[in-house]
Amino acid sequence: MVAVVTIAAKVALSAPRLSGAAASVAITWLVVSAFAVTGLALLSTGLPSAAGWGCLWVALGTLPGDLNNDVYASAGLTPLGFVLEPVYLPLAVALVLRYPSARLTAGGRRMVVVLAVWAVATRLLAAGTTGLRPDGFRRPPHWPSVRSPFWHDVVAVDLGRGGTAALLVVAATAIVVRVVHAPGLTRRAALPLASVGVGCAAAAAVDQAVWALGLAGPGLAAPALVRDLLAATLPVTLLADLLRRRIAAAAVSEQVLAAAAGADLARLQTTLRSVLVDPALTVASPAAGTGAAAAERRRCDVRQDDGTLLLMVDVDRRLAEDPVLDTALHAVRVGMENVRLAGELRERVVQLEAAGARIVEATLEERRRIERDLHDGAQQGLLAVAATLARSDLVPLAALPAVVAEARSGLRAALADLRAFARGVHPTVLTQQGLPAAVRSLPVPGDVRLDLRLDDRLTAHRPPPDVESALFFVVAEAVTNSVRHAAAECVRVSLQWDGVVVRAVITDDGTGAVRVVPGGGLAGLTDRIRALGGALDVHADPCPQHDRSGSTVLAELPVPGGEDGSR
Repeated sequence: MVAVVTIAAKVALSAPRLSGAAASVAITWLVVSAFAVTGLALLSTGLPSAAGWGCLWVALGTLPGDLNNDVYASAGLTPLGFVLEPVYLPLAVALVLRYPSARLTAGGRRMVVVLAVWAVATRLLAAGTTGLRPDGFRRPPHWPSVRSPFWHDVVAVDLGRGGTAALLVVAATAIVVRVVHAPGLTRRAALPLASVGVGCAAAAAVDQAVWALGLAGPGLAAPALVRDLLAATLPVTLLADLLRRRIAAAAVSEQVLAAAAGADLARLQTTLRSVLVDPALTVASPAAGTGAAAAERRRCDVRQDDGTLLLMVDVDRRLAEDPVLDTALHAVRVGMENVRLAGELRERVVQLEAAGARIVEATLEERRRIERDLHDGAQQGLLAVAATLARSDLVPLAALPAVVAEARSGLRAALADLRAFARGVHPTVLTQQGLPAAVRSLPVPGDVRLDLRLDDRLTAHRPPPDVESALFFVVAEAVTNSVRHAAAECVRVSLQWDGVVVRAVITDDGTGAVRVVPGGGLAGLTDRIRALGGALDVHADPCPQHDRSGSTVLAELPVPGGEDGSR
């Protein structure tokens, strides 16, 4: 909005000059439009907003000069235009001295303020006095002024315009010094703009000197024309640097990511030195310590999203405000994070492969156990029933009822064995009523107290069957271990569900003997839990209600889709 209003105001205010100086007016329109558009472009980038607003302020600073025209004399606006006409000069100097930083140095601020105050103050003195020398002021009718050739001609015109020219030469020198002493990356960005800025300042200084020497006239308008033409190239230079920065940022990201991907600090340091043009840049790991940086250096920490320190990069302090540094450090963080995630993924794959192998072996062993249990238990009972029924052909009729009764009793015993065996493989209550009910049905000796804290939401919104089954067998194995091996008197079972993760916590007050043993039940369940994307942990943690040492088994399993994914 500011840019559009500025351009419209410039066109409207300078339109009366078209009849006499069409080329000059067209150039000023081009300059203002270029600064306004460039300011909007810079504000939409990662550069400090001061750069964009600096362009807009320069465009706004050219507006008062258009009021110093005979057309606006009757309205009494020409004094305002004459006095404020040179304000665009310190604004332009500030833009060139600051870019691409967010603020001016203390010396730069003093120079800009002195130039602005001197130019406006001497113009104000010229507007309030008259003399023999022309000053370019379009006085309104009956404008009050004091006739004083000394104050007007010597002080306001000669010293005023000459001092402005001298200050512009000083500003041009400061621009050159800044570029010479800037770090390599900043010098690369500021050199084109500084070159144009020095040319503009020199042309403006010559234009002011022409007035101070009393040579102003139509024949010596070249310095002002050169100044305006060079000023028109300032926004183009800014846009070119913006484009260069976009290309450089992409190249920096690509180079730094490639260097960081190998986790080779030496290669990463070499790459950063090249892209940031800082031969003294160093890269260190957190293990290297945090020594004090030199006064001209600055340490930048590269951290993960959780705040973990990944690397320390020591750079030239003058690069601190350059957006390319942020781009490079972001690429370093992304590259190092990719290395870490790739390592974790490889480790996870190895763990899953090992867990898969253990699960296959455990499945085969469980299959053999089931075969043995069926062979030694239910099968023997059924064979005994078959043998009993075979005797029915050999006994007298009177003894047949006793044989049938014996066979019936043996069959009931075999069925009881099969039911008990089936409950061990997968309890029916788990399938029919859910995890809380299955945990409540766990058998424990009468001298062991089972403290249950079960989330009944697991009954209304049941997790997938594999989650229920895995957690049930974890609880059953942990309770059995606490009773048999840890001599526990109290076992607390807690089931919690937050809609995303189901958590089973089994705590006992036993001897602390519950632990994961290779080939044991908890080891196989650990693999099963990990295969489902969860985690199982066993550690010493006494029951809060007892003084004895104990153990805690914690199992967590994600529920795909949360409540929507439950049954």
